Amino acid sequence: NYIPRPRNSWIIFRTERSEAITRAMGKIEAQLVSKIVSEEWGLMDAEKKRPWTQQAEDEKRAHKKKFPDYRYQP
Repeated sequence: NYIPRPRNSWIIFRTERSEAITRAMGKIEAQLVSKIVSEEWGLMDAEKKRPWTQQAEDEKRAHKKKFPDYRYQP
């Protein structure tokens, strides 16, 4: 009965960017992909991050609707 947590904006951005980076650079280590994506994310201001922030908020609302009693418990 495992319920995954909703993705946050960073995870959504990383997923999208890692696919694009892998297509452009070929197969590279996940650690290097994360480093590249982290640098990109760090250079972006809040306005540029807004699409992923909005998507994360949408996913959070949908998750809350689907699992109203969900509580994160590590």
